[in-house]
Amino acid sequence: MNKAFLLLFSFLLVNSILAVEIGYIVSNPSNLDTREIGVKNFLVSEGHAVTILDDSITSENKQIFIVSHSVDSLNFDLTNYKSLIMNNELAKKVGLSRAYGTSSGRSINLEKVDFITEDYSLGSLNVYTSSSSMDYVVSCFGSGTRNLAYKSDKSRSVILIADTNAKLLNSAANSCSGVKTIKERIVYFGLTDSSKWNNDSKELFRRSLLWLLTGGQTDKDGDGYYSLVSGGNDCDDALADVNPASTDINKNCKNDPPTIVTFNPNINPKILKNKDKEFSATSNDEIGSILTHVWKIDNNEVGVETKYVFNKDIGNYIVSYTVSDGEFSAAKTWNVHVGSSTEFTCAEMSGFSCSVKEICKGETIQAKENNLCCSAACSEKPPEFVSIRKRCINESSKIDLTIDDFADDDFNVHSITDFNVRIKNNLNEKKEFDIYTYVYDVTKEKVLKKQDKSITINKGAILASLFEMQIPDNSMEENEFAIFTYVESESGECKETYRKIDVQRKSDNVIVSNIDFKNDVYLCGDTADFDVTVKNLANEIEDASISLDSSKLFDEKTLTFELGKYGEDYTETKKFIVSIPETADAGTYEVIADVQFSGKKSSLKESLTLGECKTQEIIEDDLATIQLKKVTSLISESGENSPYLIIAIVYTSLFLLAVVIFYFVFRRR
Repeated sequence: MNKAFLLLFSFLLVNSILAVEIGYIVSNPSNLDTREIGVKNFLVSEGHAVTILDDSITSENKQIFIVSHSVDSLNFDLTNYKSLIMNNELAKKVGLSRAYGTSSGRSINLEKVDFITEDYSLGSLNVYTSSSSMDYVVSCFGSGTRNLAYKSDKSRSVILIADTNAKLLNSAANSCSGVKTIKERIVYFGLTDSSKWNNDSKELFRRSLLWLLTGGQTDKDGDGYYSLVSGGNDCDDALADVNPASTDINKNCKNDPPTIVTFNPNINPKILKNKDKEFSATSNDEIGSILTHVWKIDNNEVGVETKYVFNKDIGNYIVSYTVSDGEFSAAKTWNVHVGSSTEFTCAEMSGFSCSVKEICKGETIQAKENNLCCSAACSEKPPEFVSIRKRCINESSKIDLTIDDFADDDFNVHSITDFNVRIKNNLNEKKEFDIYTYVYDVTKEKVLKKQDKSITINKGAILASLFEMQIPDNSMEENEFAIFTYVESESGECKETYRKIDVQRKSDNVIVSNIDFKNDVYLCGDTADFDVTVKNLANEIEDASISLDSSKLFDEKTLTFELGKYGEDYTETKKFIVSIPETADAGTYEVIADVQFSGKKSSLKESLTLGECKTQEIIEDDLATIQLKKVTSLISESGENSPYLIIAIVYTSLFLLAVVIFYFVFRRR
């Protein structure tokens, strides 16, 4: 049978056989307040026989007494009766606690798994339907009492139970010492507003009454021993072979020694003389006993905490740690050797061995080996920037210089990145500052890019100067890189700083690096050849295509090819032959080269110059000029016959005469 059924069965059995008689003590039996009426009605609904009693009674024979929230004093001793007290002042007077108080809200915190609370999870639990007052008693509590639920903190108990043989406090002396042993069980129940009870608060009240009657003892595993939470001594009521009678020392419910869970150092240490070395240990106890800790050196007690700082001169020592629960104990010992630094390696002294690329910002330790041994973690050695001439030897504390943060992917080969250099002028007056900023290859000790600027900053002001830098195409991403900035005021004060950067190559990055025109000037009708060069700056092979276009001179032309990854056939130059139209006008034309790759495009634009064309119109003008000269050159400007005309007539006459003579001679023959 499950637990809920057992509880219900037990309670029904008690009611049906014992017909529980409850004496309900109130301050005015003839005029119950709403809270008292609510409690009475609940008891009646549960089948109990309820008798309303006046707080002036001196004795009564009832199975259980319930004292109302309105009763703060009584004339008879409740400790001889099974009692449930709902008045916190009376609970204090009885000796359950040293103080009391009142709060409000809807919820309480369950602190301990016990018969009354065992079906609930520990932590917060709503017990009212809406916010209302609830009373509590304040620690210290009587010896042997159990705090099952609290309000705000564990010192403010809302449900407190005291089993038989618990010792109550001397309330008159306001003491925390138990002085009176009780004969019957007592419950303090601070959920006084019965009009706001929900099902959980009613169940807690119901279980409180059942615990008063039975002690709530259960034997779920049937081994004849009752569970701890019900007041028995069976430490595991789910396993029948675990009980106080077991012959197995791990199952006999008796106290076992505490356990040392962790300890440090993990080995027998070698320690440098007169240097602090911390020893520590953590322990636990299976039943949560209060543990004591003792540290000893050569059997002399030196500490009582969970940690101890060792510091001794040269010699050999035995350090021991012992933890005890008052009955049993556990211990750990170390053999410790203390010596000079030359006896130990850096690691044996818990030091840090720095490489040639690291520096020690802690204390330098002389160790057995020759490497630099540091008392603190080694730091990266700053770059030397040997190729930068502008350096600040004596940095001014009056200048604050910073380079803005940037993401790791801000610096890609060929890409242009912008960032701010911030300067604060803490000097006594307004100053002009020269700023020198470099992209630096730390591995090659080489300046890759440099920019200079001058700005004026008022006293006490901060000014940011924007720099744009391009990472050269041939930068090797496996190298180390940095942005270095040097600033100098007009009066000579200076400061420098740097920030490491991670230079990367994109997985796909192809560019048009050049368009080569063979001539400076072309003419219309020319056949021109252009060379277009592309580069693959990525670490992967790319399929690419180049398009060359000038919408006013020639149509687009495209060539396709494969590019090797950077460093391996990554550059390709393609020749384009185009005809320039004879009708093209002189002027400047834009030529665009596009490279397509992996769904992306990169472009380069260049300007082509077309000169004046000597076309047919100019040639015809020249011929007209020649013909005109053949006619007009025989006439003088004055209109008179030119001497050339007379000569022409003479020569013509002689020619005609020769022809006639030749004719007649030929005819006679």
